[in-house]
Amino acid sequence: MSITQTLTQPTVRLTPLRWALFSASFSALAIVTPVIAHQFHLAGPIFLPMHLFVFVAALLFGWRVGLTVGVLSPLLSHVLTGMPIVGLLPLVTAELIVYGIVAGWLKEKMNLPVWLALLAAMVAGRIALIPIAAVVGPITPVAYVAQVIRVGWPGIVIQIALIPWIISLLRPYLQRNLE
Repeated sequence: MSITQTLTQPTVRLTPLRWALFSASFSALAIVTPVIAHQFHLAGPIFLPMHLFVFVAALLFGWRVGLTVGVLSPLLSHVLTGMPIVGLLPLVTAELIVYGIVAGWLKEKMNLPVWLALLAAMVAGRIALIPIAAVVGPITPVAYVAQVIRVGWPGIVIQIALIPWIISLLRPYLQRNLE
């Protein structure tokens, strides 16, 4: 099967137990990876490691898993590691929730190619930051979103490059072994 065929296949269907296990696994990866990346000064706004796992979970398993990972990752990470800090927690949580819902829904319900669902979710997540930043942001909402994009562009590029490749590797294995 070609990479193009793999990236246009529907999301992997899960039983409730597997849904919970994959949601917990991807949430754990989204918590542990930033801690490891911080050791190499790569985490946070540059590498965007939490985003990566929310996107992959949503694009592989659909919006429900994407939403769950998007909610659990920042909240549990904050409780366990103190990251993200309290002032950024609502912003990061809202952004990850939107990523999980939009990427997963576009892949699961609309069956868009991975790259298109990913890009649309990235835009939707940044747009969703505007009203939240208007309430809790340290600077004006548009300036905050511009700053997020300016600082996070390496992570955005990494996501665009890696996520379709990761999906193309994982989906055939998961479909063969889970369905």
